[in-house]
Amino acid sequence: MDRHWRVPAASSVPRQYRYAPSIWGHHQLLRLLCVDALDLTDTLTLTAGLRINAADIVTRDRSGTAAELTGTHATAMPIRWRV
Repeated sequence: MDRHWRVPAASSVPRQYRYAPSIWGHHQLLRLLCVDALDLTDTLTLTAGLRINAADIVTRDRSGTAAELTGTHATAMPIRWRV
């Protein structure tokens, strides 16, 4: 087996795989973490935390050859809490 991977010449690649899309992308992330501690007694402390993650991802195909790459995706991780 050859140790080096080589890109085949353009003439040997089937025509349907010869496009090189130009992609534009943008993303926004929101992360919120809250933690608090409450002393119940001298030896017992209650600690609670809350974490929220959200993302908004946008991609656009600028070449017009790969419309399947265009989309808007918004995700929100489930709210997680722990006591």
